[in-house]
Amino acid sequence: MIMTQKNGYKDFYTSLWDVVKWPVDKAKLNAKQIADTISQFSTVISNAPNQGNSTLEITKQQWVESLAVAASFADPKFCWTTPEMRDRANEWIAEIAAHLDGHVDTGVDTDTASLYIDASVFRDITTVFVRPYFVPSDHSNTIGRQRVHRQDQQRDYTLMEEGGTEGARGSGSPYEDSSQSDDARWRKNPQCIATFSWALDHLCDEAITDAISSILPVVLALVEDHECQAKLWGLRLATQLLGRSKWIEFMRKSGIASVVDKSVGACLLYRSDGEGIAADLLGSAFEAAIASAHILYNDPNKPTYSQGWWRLVDKVVSNEMYVSDNIAASTVLCKQIGILCGPLGYAIARYLRPLVGILSQGLHSPVHLSQDICNLHLTIVQQLAILVDTCLPRMHVYGSEIMAALAYSWASSSMQDRVKTKDNIVGLDELQRCIIDVVCRLGRSCPEITQTCIDRLCVSRPKVFQQWALENKRLENKPN
Repeated sequence: MIMTQKNGYKDFYTSLWDVVKWPVDKAKLNAKQIADTISQFSTVISNAPNQGNSTLEITKQQWVESLAVAASFADPKFCWTTPEMRDRANEWIAEIAAHLDGHVDTGVDTDTASLYIDASVFRDITTVFVRPYFVPSDHSNTIGRQRVHRQDQQRDYTLMEEGGTEGARGSGSPYEDSSQSDDARWRKNPQCIATFSWALDHLCDEAITDAISSILPVVLALVEDHECQAKLWGLRLATQLLGRSKWIEFMRKSGIASVVDKSVGACLLYRSDGEGIAADLLGSAFEAAIASAHILYNDPNKPTYSQGWWRLVDKVVSNEMYVSDNIAASTVLCKQIGILCGPLGYAIARYLRPLVGILSQGLHSPVHLSQDICNLHLTIVQQLAILVDTCLPRMHVYGSEIMAALAYSWASSSMQDRVKTKDNIVGLDELQRCIIDVVCRLGRSCPEITQTCIDRLCVSRPKVFQQWALENKRLENKPN
């Protein structure tokens, strides 16, 4: 796709906006050609003012519009982007930023990762390239009509117009396709979500209060959508919104964190129909829920603190029966245990029985069979180390069960046919080091139980568990 002079800059970036359609067919999407076309931006920009026609000069609005288009190729979270495409798009963004002085902060260097846009640029981008693709359903109208009160100013924020259609239609966007049904517009044009994600990532800290009315409807529409891919995009956006440290106070006082948390909470259930993204979807749901919990439950002295965090542990436990046949999802679920030990501390002992059961059961798969199983075992053993340290006084109750699960994992990773598979499976040595570490931690917590288990294992399989005996002996001889 080669742009000629008479096309001009506007035609150049407009033609790039339509190259991505959902579902994305990577085989048909010529990423190399797209990257090569993006790289022509400097030629098109240099030619535009020199054509002897002042109407072809690039306006501020066109700079902003082209920034939105370039952003749709710059976000690595979307499947149609490639490293080369992102490099060319970021070069283009750097050039655009130089022409938006006063509205874009480029930071200390030319790296676009440190580039931030102000509220006016964000609103311009979302008005033309995001909102026209979203039309709220009756349910999201209800959410949109909520007015979020801001503590530091006595005025309300309307998250979306009462009718729910203002701005979604008749926005004047040249990128609207009126032939499509409104409900399907963003589904068929996912580049608008990539643009929104990039813009949210690069929105300056102080602009959140002015930009929130353009942010929240999009995030909630995606999180509450029935399609797994839409939910995944929405949950990642929710984490972006809730995870910015300088926005936390505003999110808490305005009530926005509570609104998002309610929608995210409904996603904390494994979706077996998620096909290839089911594990990512579950992980993103927990990531967003934990981000909102850090905002809503931040004071350990309040009774709601433990209750809020226990709710997430309960979601881990209740999901175990659904993910048992999916190794990737089981790995994601187990990772949450160590994360939740942080805010809860010893209070997580309330769920110690089911959590130990989840982790122990996961170690009974033959680790030498696949890389995914090895990754699961490594994750589980790492979570056990955190759980043992967090609930040290209670480990004597579960010491034998944990030792039995660790022994199975150790024996499986030490099998004779390991010689045939170790070149294909990465992490077996690290797994064994982590197992030894947990055994030593248990030795400090419940030494008699640990020693009894090791003695029995060494009698039944001395060659396999000799290292356990040596490590435990070294621990006994180590001065306190």
